[in-house]
Amino acid sequence: MEEHDTLNIIKILVAANEFSLQDLTSHLQFFLIQNKANWLEQNFGLIYKTSFENDSFSELQKYCTDLISKEPDKIFNPLNFSSIPEKLLVSLIQGDNLQISEIQVWENVLKWGLSQNPELPSDPEDFSKEDFNALKNILQQCIPFIRFYNLSSEEFSDRILPYKKILPKELYKDLLKYFLNPNNQSIKQSKPQSTKETSEGITSTQKQPSNRVKKDEAKTFECYKKSAEKGNVDAQAELGYCYDMGIGTDINKVKAFELYKKAADNGHIIAQYNLGKFYKNGIGVKKDKVKAFEYYRKSADKGNADARSVVQNWK
Repeated sequence: MEEHDTLNIIKILVAANEFSLQDLTSHLQFFLIQNKANWLEQNFGLIYKTSFENDSFSELQKYCTDLISKEPDKIFNPLNFSSIPEKLLVSLIQGDNLQISEIQVWENVLKWGLSQNPELPSDPEDFSKEDFNALKNILQQCIPFIRFYNLSSEEFSDRILPYKKILPKELYKDLLKYFLNPNNQSIKQSKPQSTKETSEGITSTQKQPSNRVKKDEAKTFECYKKSAEKGNVDAQAELGYCYDMGIGTDINKVKAFELYKKAADNGHIIAQYNLGKFYKNGIGVKKDKVKAFEYYRKSADKGNADARSVVQNWK
């Protein structure tokens, strides 16, 4: 089997599962994990998507879960990094195991976002207002998990400011105040997201991730809250996401629903999609498939590809 193209083996695996050939399905999973590890890492987006489409691929699911939790850095390097699902990307940057600097996290997230819309210019100086809005919509689920306060002032100036228009206004204002304060920037460099311990404990140049995460998430939550209270639609959607996922606050699905609805009724494309999901599954509100379809349809009509897929396959 070594001489066969790995992608063909994946296709055989899927076919074997469809025909309920359990022994072959199991054998092929073990073969891939033991003999094609490099290929699996380089094509992680495909493997992740394939493995979680069916419960029969439990070994591949375990492989993916282990790689995410133990060696997440490897997922940032595949040739097809742009194809990994948004939920996986959010999970990666939300965790504390990454051994890459915060600016590298930002650049990878940015690279992923730009790849989702190939029509966007590679240089932000060439961006139109519509281009910034498009990228903002693509990355809005990721932005809350970027630990901007761990960047150096130089990194913020050179790498973040060119894309300031995709940041929520309140967050941008707070970041600007922070990085203009020289007391916050003494010999500061962007650090990896996770800690390394020595025999004397955590090294002096690194911070404990749990404290840092709470600090950044709390600031993010407060920024969105201030802006949402002023009627900013984007902030309302982001604040709903904070309550939905427990970012900087306790999970509260009812509040998440209320904020999603405010933003959705004001035309926010992602909030419309999320609201459709809430109505469909009865999250924070009584289940209502008619309203679910209505909001999925609104989001789809505005160009949301995920919503369009839901509408096309609606049953």
